[in-house]
Amino acid sequence: MTVTVIGGASGGISSLLVNQRLCGYWDTGSALNGILAGLVSVTAGAATYEPEGAFVVGLIGGVLYLFASALLLKFHLDDVVNAVPVHLFGGMWGLVAAGFFASKFGYAAAYSEDRSGTCAGILYGGNGSSLGASIVFLMAVVAWVGFLTLLLFVVTKLTIGIRISKEQEMAGMDVSKHGGQTYPELQPGLRGPDTPVLSVG
Repeated sequence: MTVTVIGGASGGISSLLVNQRLCGYWDTGSALNGILAGLVSVTAGAATYEPEGAFVVGLIGGVLYLFASALLLKFHLDDVVNAVPVHLFGGMWGLVAAGFFASKFGYAAAYSEDRSGTCAGILYGGNGSSLGASIVFLMAVVAWVGFLTLLLFVVTKLTIGIRISKEQEMAGMDVSKHGGQTYPELQPGLRGPDTPVLSVG
């Protein structure tokens, strides 16, 4: 529990601070997604990390989230809740991070004392075999999930389609598919005189 909390907290801190430095304002969304990215990042090796290792893994996860989110915007990829920067990029980093930060003590307690000397992360005296295995496993997961996702989207596109009409898109999915606004208080012209206006920065 301690390691998980540390990873999430440090991810939120790094994301919040780096976003403030780059954009000039404090952003709650960056902090919250940074916390999630830190939690995702620390998950793979949580049983083997020391607190300081979890702190660094979470810090890197929070910053990685910010740059992955910017990358999606650069390539005009729609991910409204930033699930890919948090879960895909955070998960990939987390898998590789275990090969760096797993301690001998943690590995022995969670898995095997006999293999703790070789399977620990390279920053804790391991011989790199754990890092190599993590990279191979990551490549296998990316290939498997990528193939199945491509297959799913190709079949969907050829059968029922993957796009809504331009009219539905312009109206918004809340109105066109669900019959109303999810957050009417945020729509221009729909706020009452006493409705607080949300602002950032």
